[in-house]
Amino acid sequence: MLRLALIWIIMFAVVAGVGSLLQRVVLRRFVFDVFASFWTGLMTIIALLQFWNLALPINNAALIVVALAGIGGLALRWRDIKSCGFRLAHRLDDGRARRSMLMAVAFCLLIVLCAASRTTLSRIVPGSDTS
Repeated sequence: MLRLALIWIIMFAVVAGVGSLLQRVVLRRFVFDVFASFWTGLMTIIALLQFWNLALPINNAALIVVALAGIGGLALRWRDIKSCGFRLAHRLDDGRARRSMLMAVAFCLLIVLCAASRTTLSRIVPGSDTS
């Protein structure tokens, strides 16, 4: 279950990296916003795979191209990502802000783990219906 949550986090980072690459190179947008990058990346990956499928089948080569684009986008925005981390760490110097951020992270982690367990439940317990 933790492995599935880690895969989701990695996929989020790759999709956000693709969106960041598109925003930086094509749109010339210099402000880093992780959620705008995620949705832009998801749109870009869907469009890319639609065109890819016209000429080639979707296989490991497509996965490698998307992963390299995502890693490239994250590498291109590494300074911005690092500065977001430093700003977050600076905000967490306050005890109340730290507790509220910890509660928000714990809540999000609980949701991710519950969703991950529901997706794998039918494989673990045969005949269980999660819908």
